[in-house]
Amino acid sequence: MTQIYYVTLKIVVCFIVGVILKRTGVTDSRAERSISDVLIKAILPFMILSSSQYVFNYELVKGMIAVACYAGVSYLGLLGIMTIINKKTHETDADKRVMTTCLIFSNTSFIGIPLMQELYGDEGLLLAAVFNLVFNIFFYTFGVTIISGRKFRPRYIITDIVSTASIAAVILFVIPWRFGYPVTSTLNFIGDIAFPLALIVLGSNIADLDLKRIFSDSKTYVTVILKLVVLPALVFGIVFALSNFVTIRPVTRATIVLMTALPSTSLCMVYADKYNMSPSLCARIVTFSTLLMPLSALFWSWLVRTAL
Repeated sequence: MTQIYYVTLKIVVCFIVGVILKRTGVTDSRAERSISDVLIKAILPFMILSSSQYVFNYELVKGMIAVACYAGVSYLGLLGIMTIINKKTHETDADKRVMTTCLIFSNTSFIGIPLMQELYGDEGLLLAAVFNLVFNIFFYTFGVTIISGRKFRPRYIITDIVSTASIAAVILFVIPWRFGYPVTSTLNFIGDIAFPLALIVLGSNIADLDLKRIFSDSKTYVTVILKLVVLPALVFGIVFALSNFVTIRPVTRATIVLMTALPSTSLCMVYADKYNMSPSLCARIVTFSTLLMPLSALFWSWLVRTAL
């Protein structure tokens, strides 16, 4: 439990640092984009590759398979459910697309991977990388199709460096060969930057958040409540029930619940802006869900460790 409070404190402090940097003019939108690119294209791959050096065991392989199967089934299930719901709602087509994408797809790479590494070490990091690999497959197919209304481009899955690093990490973990200490320590040295840097950037992103505008828009906070409360609660209940019949490793259970309880992915904002699909609504949902992340992470981390 103490570790959860420490991680929450780190999240809050980094958020505050990010807000201060934005308010004092040290960072701006351009700097945020640049730092985000460095994090995703350079630092996260090092962190993911470092997880491949975890001591091999068959139970973890089973956990990786379980996480991949859950992620695939959950994405398919949510896509089906939202398709049915959207047929009965009267929102604009653009709003439906944005709310659906933001609800289904979480920030698994930018936040999820560093968070799981911080809470559960290399084992949690490797499971999170597997989850993120499935995320990329579904986001760059169904996700981009939904939010843009256009056909997806398969090359995004292949050329995404986080996906490539995730595949490499799985392969390196399964084979018996391991890197020597100089390589492993270098991977860890660079990868350790990811978690605080990601949180500082997120803090900078939310510095200009207009809370009055969010709470005056029911679509924003309804989507965020569903995203951070209802869906994780449903998944927690399913995992809790299954644990009475099937043996599931604690880290595997935690990965399934916590990766569901993450805020909406910032990729939604990129594509909503690119295709002019209610970009302001998308920005509010992503930003507000990110703002609530410290509370969400604390609660679900505590509940997973206490009840599962």
